Amino acid sequence: MKISGEQRIAGDRQRVWDALNDPAVLRQCIPGCQSLEQDGPDRFIGVAEIKIGPIGARFNAVVELQDKQPPERYTLAGEGRGGMAGHAKGRAFVVLTQESAETTLLAYEVEADVGGRLAQLGGPIIEATAKRLAADFFAKLERQLGGPAGQVDAATPTIAPAGSAPANRPDVTPATADTTAGFPLGLVLVALAALLAGYGVGAAGVGMFWLVLVAIFGVVALAAGWQAGRLAGTRR
Repeated sequence: MKISGEQRIAGDRQRVWDALNDPAVLRQCIPGCQSLEQDGPDRFIGVAEIKIGPIGARFNAVVELQDKQPPERYTLAGEGRGGMAGHAKGRAFVVLTQESAETTLLAYEVEADVGGRLAQLGGPIIEATAKRLAADFFAKLERQLGGPAGQVDAATPTIAPAGSAPANRPDVTPATADTTAGFPLGLVLVALAALLAGYGVGAAGVGMFWLVLVAIFGVVALAAGWQAGRLAGTRR
């Protein structure tokens, strides 16, 4: 199976090359990486938990850098074993091209063989997983290098010091209720409703006891409605 692709990365070629050879950076970028240690000048050993299709496995991998021509190109030769899930081995040819002072083009071509249960999944699933993992790797690599030039990482909000005014915004004074405004129309409507209710109760011949009881419940309902309306007004 062969997979190839290109990725533009913000950063000069030397900086990208250094990142691709730094175990601390790679540990943060490799999807599912549990550990990665340098075991010699051009040899790395690590553990990664990866899910390929319906199969998830913990892979123990060994990777060697070959044919190095800093900071232009190298070849990655590696092998990973995931127990009953299967195994994979292959080579990746990586070439870095300086496109501009701030941009490097990384081109890669991977030749891989898989065995065990992984081989039963078929090429399309493995290829789709490889592309997803590559996209995840490059996105993390760019974050490690500071992100694309001119962009701010949306996941990291900017926090102003306590007590400072928001940048590029006029001073905002919290809105307060205007108690000197004209006579509220709502109160007029409530009084009118009470007058009509009292007239109806009187016309029906209801005794004073029931009138007082209805008045108490009416006051409670009026207070509850007032509080609900007050809260609704503050949310606007």
